[in-house]
Amino acid sequence: MVIRIQIAKIFVFLVVFILVAAAVPFENCGEENRKEFLFVSIASPAPETYNPVFPANTDSVIIPLKKAGRLFLIEAKVEDQTGNLVFDTGASNLVLNSTYFRNHVRSGTTVTSGITGSLGKIERINVEKMEFGELTYQRMRADVANLGHIENKRGVKVLGLVGFGMMKNVEIILDASRSELRLYKVDKEGKRTNSKSAGIKPDYTQTIEGNGNILFLKGVIAGKNLNFCFDTGAETNAISSEVNKSILSTLTITRRIELKGAGNAKSEVLF
Repeated sequence: MVIRIQIAKIFVFLVVFILVAAAVPFENCGEENRKEFLFVSIASPAPETYNPVFPANTDSVIIPLKKAGRLFLIEAKVEDQTGNLVFDTGASNLVLNSTYFRNHVRSGTTVTSGITGSLGKIERINVEKMEFGELTYQRMRADVANLGHIENKRGVKVLGLVGFGMMKNVEIILDASRSELRLYKVDKEGKRTNSKSAGIKPDYTQTIEGNGNILFLKGVIAGKNLNFCFDTGAETNAISSEVNKSILSTLTITRRIELKGAGNAKSEVLF
């Protein structure tokens, strides 16, 4: 299925072949790790937007994706460090792993949160250059957090999380079946600058509004309208225990699992 998502008042389009990462089978992790799901997203109260520099005479790029568990990874270079960035539509900004960027001069602090609650104050740094695929970003600010638990659980080098704010002013096609991310330049009306590039006819279209740099989808359970965060940094679906009882009554509990957020905190949840 192809799903097209348009964010009202913000000219960004997502065409996805999956709705959430939960539809993707686990890769590169053992059975033990399937007992604990990662929610790596970090929400910042001051989201920022950066425009990528495309190669000369090019209006689109294709970025290969790798999978670790149910996370999508992009090979990247951030200043002098090479490794992987988690493609995380649930993260507001660029978040870098303190393991590799601990010696950068701090430019301030901010208070952030994740699915397991507040992460408290985390520091911010200035980044001169970041590259992935054929795209280049210059002169950015980034949050710095300890992401070592992601590396330990999924066995890969993680430089950080690349949030939606880094790709906000382009058209995005996430093709999970082909493990690739396709980005297109758009004009002020949200249309591709190259009208000859092949489009995709969606099977379903939903117009949604963004909250900062976070995307929300509309859904219905037991006749109740709900907002769902579109989060590629989540390895499974989650629903609040505080929703209407008529919604909870439709759920079947099979076991308890541990949910690991962006920080060091864990929560035991029903699955």
